[in-house]
Amino acid sequence: MKYRKIYILSSFALLLFIFKATIYRVIVKYETVGSRKSYEVKDKSLINFIEKELTEEDLIDIESILEKATILTNDKLHFTTSKSDIDPNKLITSEYTHCTGYAIFFETICNYMIKKNILLKDWKAMTRIGELYFLGINIHDYVKSPFFKDHDFVIIKNVKTGQKFCVDPTVSDYLNIDTVSEK
Repeated sequence: MKYRKIYILSSFALLLFIFKATIYRVIVKYETVGSRKSYEVKDKSLINFIEKELTEEDLIDIESILEKATILTNDKLHFTTSKSDIDPNKLITSEYTHCTGYAIFFETICNYMIKKNILLKDWKAMTRIGELYFLGINIHDYVKSPFFKDHDFVIIKNVKTGQKFCVDPTVSDYLNIDTVSEK
């Protein structure tokens, strides 16, 4: 009987791990409440960081760009709750930031790679200020810290077709969840 409980709990934990991204997308929704300023890649260190990691396969389609931008963002940045830079041209050296810096860094890398592939010119990454809903309940109503008043994420949208992807680079870094859901 004891081993059966362990087996059931282990199986449940394994299923949660395997389907964590799907579960997250079902129970957590993002609602846009504002937008952030976009940045262009200007710093030579940032250009070198992106260029030395890029291959032709990384620019094949928008999904490849999102995957590569995620890898580069996760490799370079580290989360902090302290006051920090959000300009990706500064983050390349400071490396510590919060959700706003993560989102803007990711957006900037995406847009840089989109520009490199002229066939993807209809795509644009945009940082959004959001609020998170857990099972339909706005969690920001329950958090009093000004640091958690909102949460930034990125929408990558095809301006012609309307197709879009939503990415939370902070959640991606810590939970390995590639895309998130809009409310």
